[in-house]
Parts: sequence; C-alpha cells; structure tokens
Amino acid sequence: MFKGINPRLREALETQGLTEPTEPQRLVVPHVLSGRHVLLLAPTGSGKTEGAMIPIFHRILEERPTATSAVYVTPLRALNRDMLRRLRAIGEAVGIRVAVRHGDTPRGERTRQVKNPPDVLITTPETLQILFTGSRTREMLRHVRWVVVDEVHELAGDERGAQLSIVLERLASLCGEFQRIGLSATVGNPEEVAAFLGGVGRNVEIIVSSLTKERRVRVHMPSRVHTEAAEAMACDPKYASSLVDAWEMASAHTATLFFVNTRRTAEDVALRYRLWRPDIPIEVHHGSLSAEVRVRAEEGFKSGTVKMLICTSSLELGIDVGHADFVIQFNSPRQVSKLVQRVGRAGHSLGRVSEGAIVTYDPVEAEEGEAIAALAERGWIEPVRIREKPMVSLANQIASEAYASRRVNARRFYETVRRAHPYRDLTWEEFESLLSFLASVRVIWYDAVTGEFGGGRKTRIYFVDNISLIPDERTYWVVDMSTGRKIGTVDERFVATEAEAGRTFVMRGMAWRIVKVEENRILVQYVRDVTLPPKWVGEEIPVPFEVAMEVGRRRREGLTSLREVEEWREGYLATDETLLVEWERGRIVMQMPFGTRTNYAIGSAVSALLAARTGYSVNLDFSPYHIALEVPPFVGGRDAWETLLTLAKEGVLRSVLRMAMRRTRAFRYAFLYVAKKMGVLGKGADMRSVNFDRMIDAYRDTPLYEETLAKCLWDYMDVERAEEVLRDIAAGKFRVEFRRGIGDAARRLMENRAENVRSLRPTKRVLEMLRRRLMEQEVTLYCLSCRRRWHRTIEDLPDRINCPYCGGVRVAALMPYQEEWIDEVERHGKDERKVYEKMITISHLIREHGRVAAMVLAARGVGPERAARVLSIPYDDEEELLLNVLRMEEEYVRTRDYWD
Repeated sequence: MFKGINPRLREALETQGLTEPTEPQRLVVPHVLSGRHVLLLAPTGSGKTEGAMIPIFHRILEERPTATSAVYVTPLRALNRDMLRRLRAIGEAVGIRVAVRHGDTPRGERTRQVKNPPDVLITTPETLQILFTGSRTREMLRHVRWVVVDEVHELAGDERGAQLSIVLERLASLCGEFQRIGLSATVGNPEEVAAFLGGVGRNVEIIVSSLTKERRVRVHMPSRVHTEAAEAMACDPKYASSLVDAWEMASAHTATLFFVNTRRTAEDVALRYRLWRPDIPIEVHHGSLSAEVRVRAEEGFKSGTVKMLICTSSLELGIDVGHADFVIQFNSPRQVSKLVQRVGRAGHSLGRVSEGAIVTYDPVEAEEGEAIAALAERGWIEPVRIREKPMVSLANQIASEAYASRRVNARRFYETVRRAHPYRDLTWEEFESLLSFLASVRVIWYDAVTGEFGGGRKTRIYFVDNISLIPDERTYWVVDMSTGRKIGTVDERFVATEAEAGRTFVMRGMAWRIVKVEENRILVQYVRDVTLPPKWVGEEIPVPFEVAMEVGRRRREGLTSLREVEEWREGYLATDETLLVEWERGRIVMQMPFGTRTNYAIGSAVSALLAARTGYSVNLDFSPYHIALEVPPFVGGRDAWETLLTLAKEGVLRSVLRMAMRRTRAFRYAFLYVAKKMGVLGKGADMRSVNFDRMIDAYRDTPLYEETLAKCLWDYMDVERAEEVLRDIAAGKFRVEFRRGIGDAARRLMENRAENVRSLRPTKRVLEMLRRRLMEQEVTLYCLSCRRRWHRTIEDLPDRINCPYCGGVRVAALMPYQEEWIDEVERHGKDERKVYEKMITISHLIREHGRVAAMVLAARGVGPERAARVLSIPYDDEEELLLNVLRMEEEYVRTRDYWD
C-alpha cells in the first residue's frame, strides 16, 4: 500500500491495479514528497513514471498550486501518448487535469490549454522552449514547481540534452527554483547524469534500484542450411537460414520484437520474409515510416494480427506496443545498453523474465554478440557521454531567448547559461564571440556597449526553422498513388542520386516503383518485385572501447559457445593484450580492438601523416577491430607503426586531427548541420548551389568552423581514449606482432566493417519475378513515321512490331514517364537531335528484336545504349537474357549508389 498518500489518490491507484508499490516506487516516493532533487535509475517496466508522479499528484491535491505546476518531459512524441493515457486515467479520478502538448497537438487543444492550463503538462524539450515565446504560454510556466525528465540518459548525450539543460535554467529564472526528478535506465556514470539533471549548485540524490530484471539471452547461428528459403528470399543460404531460424523462434512465442540496427536492414529483412512467405504476419517499424504506418504496426502487434514486429531503436524506449514475450536482435546490438534496453521489452513488467536471442549468420557478429551478452550479465553498461559546451545548442538558446524576450541583458543570460552543467566552464569570451557571430549573420542584434542583445526580423524565421536540434536533412514523402496514403520518407541524397521514374525500392518491406518525383514527394505504385531498400543518413551504431576489448579478452581466453566462432579464431587475430600489423604491397592492416571511435581517430591521424610524408593519398578503412590503409607500394607495416608512435606525444594527435578532419565527408556533413543551426544557411537552402570549399574557407576561425571541428571530434571519434591508448602502446603495455601478408581473418574484418544488406542472388524465383514485372509493364509505342502513339503491356506485344496505323517499322517503345521525349520531338522535330537519336536507336532495337527488345528497355536504368549491349550478347534461352538484364539493373544501381 502507498503510505502517506492522499486517500482519494490511493483509491484511484487501486482502481488502476496499483495497490502495492514496486521497489523503485517505494524508494523514490519519499524523496519526491520531501522536495529533494532526485535521479531514479531502475529497469524497464519497474513503474518509474508512477513513482515520480504519484507523490506529485499527492502534493497537487494537498497544496492546490496554481496550474501549470508540473511538467513531464519525454524525448519522443510517442512516449507522450503513453504518458497521457496512463496519467490521465489517474488524474481524472481525483480532479487533476493532465494534457499533452507537442508539434502535432491541434490548434484548438493548444488554445484550450492557454485558457484553462492543465495541472500537469506532458511535452518534449522542443515544445517546452516554444512555450517561452508567447506571453500567455510563458505565463503558464511561471507557476511550475516540479519538472520530471523521462529517459534522461537518452537526452543527456546529445545536443538536444544541452538545449534542455539551458531551457531548464531559463525556466528557473522565470518561475524560481523547482524540484527536478530524473528517470533513467541503468547507466555507467550516474553521478554525471545527476549533475546534468541538476545543473550547477544543486545536489541531486541518486537512487539506484537493487531490482534487476532477469534476462536470458543466447547467441544463435544457424546449424542447418535452408536452401529452398534462400532460393525464395533471393539471398545467400547463410543469411536466409538465420532469418528462417529467427522466424521459428518467433513462432514458438506469442509476440516477438525483431530488432535491427538500421532502417535499411529492417526493410531488407521484411522484404526477404515476404518473398519467402507472402502472407507472413510481420510488419516494419522505424522512424522514416509515416506516423500512420507506425501506429498501424503498433496496433497490429497489440491485437496479435502481427506476430513479429521488425523494428529499429524506434521501439527501444517505453512506447506501449502491448505484451512482447520474446526479443530477437539481428546481428550484434553493438552496445550493452542497446541489448539491455531491447531485450527488456520482452516480459515488460516486473517479475517476468526477459527472454531474447542474438541471431546472426556471421562469426564476427556472433563473437561481438557473445561479448556484449557477457558484459550485460556482469552488470556493466556504457557511461553516457556528455559533451562540454556544444555551441550549436547555445546558439539555438540565444536566439530563442532573443525571440522570446526581445531585449536581453547579455551578462545576466550568460550567468543563466553557466548554471547548466554542460556550460559550467563557458567563458565570457566564448559567449560574447558567439553573440557577435550570430549578430554578424543577422540571427540576432548585439550591442556590446549596452551589453544587450535581442531579436530582429530574421530571428523569428531562424527560431521556427531550428526549434529542434535533430539533424533536418530535407526529406521527401513517399506516397502510394492508389490510396493517397503516405508510406514514409527518404533522404534528399537518395532523391538526388537514385529517385527517378521507373526505379524500384523497398519501403515497409514491400517493393514500390517510382511513378513521379515532385517538389516534396515521390509518387509510387506497389509492384511484385525484388529490389533493394534505400540507405538513410547517420544510422551506424559505434562499438565502444570496452566492448571491443572484451571481444579481445575472450579471444585470448578462448571463450565461446559457438563452433563457427572457434573456426573463425583459427586465423591471426588481435586480442586485448596483443596487437597485429599485417601488410602486403599497397595495403596495411593494423588489428587493434579499441572500438569504432578510437580506431577512427587513430586511423585518420596515421593516414593523414603518411599522406603528408609520402605525397601520396592514403585511403582509410576501419572497424572496431582494425585499421586498414591503402598506401604507396614503398610503404610497409613498420613504417605505418612508426608513424602511429609519433602520435603518442602530448597534443600531437589532436593537432593532426584538426588538420585532417577538414578534408573528410564527416566534416562537410557536420559543417552543413552547424551552418543551418547557426543561421548561416536557411532550412530550405539548395545544397546543389552551395560551394562548400569556398564557404568553409570563408568561415574559418569563426565559432561556426570551431563548432564543426569540435562536433566532428566528439561525434565520430573518441580523442581522449585514443590519446590514452597511444600512450599505453608507446609505454609497451601491448605486445605487437608484425606479419608480411594479410591473413584471411583480417580480410574478413575488412569485409564486415559495416552492416550492409545482402545482395540479390539471381535465383529462379528472382528471375521469374523479374520476368513477370517486365511482362506486366505497360509501354508507350510511338511510330516515327506517322507520329501516332498507342499503349500495350509487353506481354501483349507481338514478336515483330509494326505500326497499326501506317504499317511502319520505325517504332520506339518508351516507358510512360518517357513520353516527354515524344513531346520534345513533336515540338522541335529533328532539331532535338539527342532525343531523336535515342528514339532512332530504340526503333532500330525494336525492328531487330521485337518484344524482347521492349522487355529489355523496360528494365530500370537500362536505356538504349545498355539495351543494345544486352541484346548484342548471344543467348540460348530467356533465362540467360533475364540474367543479363538483372546484371544491367544491378550495375545501374551500383553506379548510382551515393553511399559506396
């Protein structure tokens, strides 16, 4: 029973089935009742939300403070929906008004909240800062006495967290001190997270629940080969067998969450399953699918019509999808926290065992999965990395305050910012330099004489465009033409390089053909086809140093339960004590199990120094377990190692990286992000018209340039860990072996450097689907003699094609989206030489090869020149022709792949 709680509230809790507090609730409720700042760390499903809100509800009932008195901040809108449902049921029973406010809240509901403020407001960090900008919504915030930050560990590690830390200090300046309650999963550095929550000068008590959720996790590799499934799925047998085994595991349970690490993998896996069994009860859930599609998938999973939900980190946090009794992690989860969070979704409530399996077809993935499972079993988990002084977040908050207050005392706001934990060491010189820069690009105005800054005409535009610090690469809606429904979004880079009419791709685990690309959307139609999914930006999960070193330790001690891993380890591999340098002419591989960010830092510096010393370009490839360098033929392994040792000297690594980073794609991507968030580029700027090199040079030695460098070194690298590792190497703490020749194990590591979807195998099933797609394709036939046009499906075409109007043989077969060619020729005649020559070529192919030529021309990306190449190859049967067409399609896709 909840003791010391208002009787009405206690009765309302009992009606919700909350009669006895869980252990975390029993620990945290007295702290919240006493008014102390507190951080609660407890496992998923332990009732953290209720533990924070029950004592707040009690105090609202007892003290009747002016609304809005409590704010509940969550990182995801979907979590808002769950919080509203759970808390509103309790609140309504005792007369406490609970409301949610985020970007999708209807205008009418927002107006009602202003006129009649709720007692408890559930919101996101972005919407919370918007409330400062209106006079009436700002008035709502003046009465806040409690702020709960849910999933605080998720927010603390990025720019959104730094943004929130300043917003909380601005709130304290507005309404006075309030009680701060943080809810978090278990983290490796609770003291740092507590400091982030509290800010400077506030003591936050840490409550760590002794409750541990029992987990059973095994690592599985297929023991038998499913050749028929591989034929149907159009992939290699090992990949197919791992998917079949995963489905058999799911079939033995009621509801399975199937986690993958990237959206692309989610789409690829779903497509393979649907190729295998078209009616298989699965759905896909990730952040690039439309809200409607995601909600439909969630509801299907709750109701049981969806037996297995293939998902990314979009379902890691506490979104309510009903009861899952099993979790599959496909390939290694990369991090211990990912495994704990994901497997914790099975048997979500306390007292239930969370059961899961890491399923993979690759011994490299299996080895890493075993290491992660072992670390989780020992109770180790990654610390949250909290970046110091991210200037992009500070720029956002300076503009936000300028827009909200119109005229701001700079010194006073500087002191407010310095109370936020990430900015405790911010100097006045750094702050004023950023003020001056923002004024120079007209985001704000700043008067150094009066010491004031404020908003101008551009401030509002900037604020609206940059409310969120989530990277906002332009996206395009993918819309099903038959229903008008939005399926999901693709990135601008995919649209620029691959999205053209006729191209097919995977989304929601199904194949779609692009019909038309418009200004902000892509119109598609469903096709029965085998194709590949797009790639979205920024998906790979880095492997931490500790995980990579655990892999090395287990190699050294021979720890594994899998025969395939034992066989893999028969090759030459580095361990946590022994490093390996292998080389052949033009290539060097340094095996070092130091994790993704550490190896990227060391590899980038070594490649930059070698390039500077030799005068040749040196290409870098890396993984958590190796650094590979493509070098001039006269550079050997010992040369590279001597170069690495020079980086161990104090300050050398950081200095080299500052110079090297400027030439990387990561720097350009980060520069684009920071330039937008600092108001230099507008949200809708056309990137094709931007001269990046000139722009970067123009902003050298500015806060924009320095923030880009700092962001790159933090986001993509772990420079501090790399410096520590280099010192240990120089001190002889690692044994180093040198080998001429690169072993099979090292080659396997290089092949496995990133999680890629599997290529399509030309099985009979694939060729049959290709044939069916081509036969069902409608083409536009155009007579170059009488200039009449007509439409037919390829299946309905005769072997020899003549014009039905004039009997002519100069007939071109075009896709419907190529009809504009006809318009150009009819408008301009033979003056439109290039188009006319293409159509002459097509008509020649039709005359020589009839329906077969039309079929080849219907393949995606196969224009007249490629069609002529295919048709010039002698073939004995249709299957051989289809193989050649498939190769042409894949060659086209490969040459258009912007990420390779």
